Amino acid sequence: MKMLIIIAVCITLQACSSVQSYSDVTTENTLELKKRLVIPADNARVSIQYGKVVSQSQIDNYYPHCWFISWKREKQAQVIEADTFKITAVRETYESVKLKTGGYRFSSLAIADAGLTAIDYFTEIDIYSAKQPNIKRLICSHWEDPADAVHLNLKQIQNTLGSIAIIR
Repeated sequence: MKMLIIIAVCITLQACSSVQSYSDVTTENTLELKKRLVIPADNARVSIQYGKVVSQSQIDNYYPHCWFISWKREKQAQVIEADTFKITAVRETYESVKLKTGGYRFSSLAIADAGLTAIDYFTEIDIYSAKQPNIKRLICSHWEDPADAVHLNLKQIQNTLGSIAIIR
């Protein structure tokens, strides 16, 4: 029985260690927002990819993208002014994404595809500014093949933010 428990623990630890931590962002850093951003009405986030503000539907999930997140969704647009935010916490998380390919048609029979799986890797950076306490987080993400298993590093996050913001 002890041997089974030891094997189970070892397998669990191995599974956890297969996802490497790449985040070199720490609570010693600050995030300097260089440009004013607008969170659209009825939303709680504004999305950024390739150094530009983009709509959620424009995001290519396979490439790094980030969101500035507000504590609440407002009926009117919310403005995030240029400011320096203290980084209060950094977490790396992930979740499985089932990709739908739509299946294939062959001789009038629909052959359903069970769907491929990708992993959505998140770097969640909690931020705080006394001037704008409603802005709570910067989340950066991208999809990866489960075999690749990597989170974004600071350089990739910085490239995604472009001239909009810098982490120092």
